[in-house]
Amino acid sequence: MRSHAERGNEGGVCASAAPRPRVLLSFETALMADYVNPALLADDPDRPLSAWWWHLGKLRQRTYPAALLPTYLQSIYRQDASKAA
Repeated sequence: MRSHAERGNEGGVCASAAPRPRVLLSFETALMADYVNPALLADDPDRPLSAWWWHLGKLRQRTYPAALLPTYLQSIYRQDASKAA
């Protein structure tokens, strides 16, 4: 079995793998929580946009390109955006 690095997955996150509970919790918290520590929402401009976990501020502001998210997160992102509208 090939490792995440061998498959080219930056940061050890496999885009095609089933979502892990911790990933979903972090993602949903960034989108929907009433309060999130501002330090956690500070985007890192030195990280590529494809590494969504470095851009929680953009996710929360709904300025992150949904097409760059793994498919299992795209539906949550779009569903929450439609509720916010």
